[in-house]
Amino acid sequence: MDAPQGSDLSRVERLTTHEVLALARISRATLWRRVASGRLPPPVDFGRQALFSRVAVVAALALEATATSRALETERRLEALRRRRKEKA
Repeated sequence: MDAPQGSDLSRVERLTTHEVLALARISRATLWRRVASGRLPPPVDFGRQALFSRVAVVAALALEATATSRALETERRLEALRRRRKEKA
């Protein structure tokens, strides 16, 4: 019986550990901490090389960037509120 179309793992683009490090601009230790915490997807090991799904890594990094962006915007709003309260006092 043939595997369903699109389920062939050889067609999924993979990234090496070094490529993920360069893409995310993080250290090796940070990469594995993020994998352990679930912030990045775990690799699929092929022999001695850990390979990551490119789509999953890019999605996780985009989600993290969005969360960081929201946190920065919230901090800016709080700072503006503090300034307004200070001006009223």
